[in-house]
Amino acid sequence: MSTDSRTMKSSDSGPVSGGHKGVVLVIDDEEAIREFLRFVLERTGYIVVEAENGDKGLRLCSHFHIDIMITDLVMPGKEGLETIRTIKERHEGLKIVAMSGAVNSETYLKVAQGLGAHQTLQKPFSKNQLIACMERLPT
Repeated sequence: MSTDSRTMKSSDSGPVSGGHKGVVLVIDDEEAIREFLRFVLERTGYIVVEAENGDKGLRLCSHFHIDIMITDLVMPGKEGLETIRTIKERHEGLKIVAMSGAVNSETYLKVAQGLGAHQTLQKPFSKNQLIACMERLPT
């Protein structure tokens, strides 16, 4: 797990300053996916925090002001659908992007939308698809 310590402290609870678009929590058990998302999102103006599973992601939501959560759906421990359900109960205004590359990922992504995901991404996806997805999120 890594955070941008220059701009975030566990006491942060308000909007992000300094021209950033917001704070994105990336939850995925694959480190390469988290690194790709961090690389693209930081270069488009977001602050990124990471978790390798839903339990760690939920803990981060309790300690940091998170604007957007991007979560994989199939991963060990607390998987993405359960994470979305819990996040919607605890952090109603959080914007959610669900992503999956699993067999039957279209089904998983539809269920995620039913649980409250605002956008979905089917893996693999490109940098441009990620950016377009982020731009489609409600303001």
